Amino acid sequence: MFDYDFMPEEKADEVVLVDSLGMTPRQLNMELIAAIAQEYDYTLEDVLGPRKFRALVEVRSKCIVMLRDKGYSTTEIGRIMKRDHSTVVHALQKSRAAK
Repeated sequence: MFDYDFMPEEKADEVVLVDSLGMTPRQLNMELIAAIAQEYDYTLEDVLGPRKFRALVEVRSKCIVMLRDKGYSTTEIGRIMKRDHSTVVHALQKSRAAK
């Protein structure tokens, strides 16, 4: 019926931003989150996982505040932390109220 010739587009080389350590922003964020988790005897998987222990939630909140201080939006933080942005907003509000 339709006679189309689809030609694959040649993609330009992707530009990947890296810092002086040779890490992408995502890798750097994961390293920072893992470092905070390790401070409190948790793993990166614990912090990004579904468990809701009070101490673990507090560690997540510290990670969220750290990411917000770096200038990330609540949506971006939610994507990094595998949480909804409204959860991120709640954590930020609680951290401000605690100060």
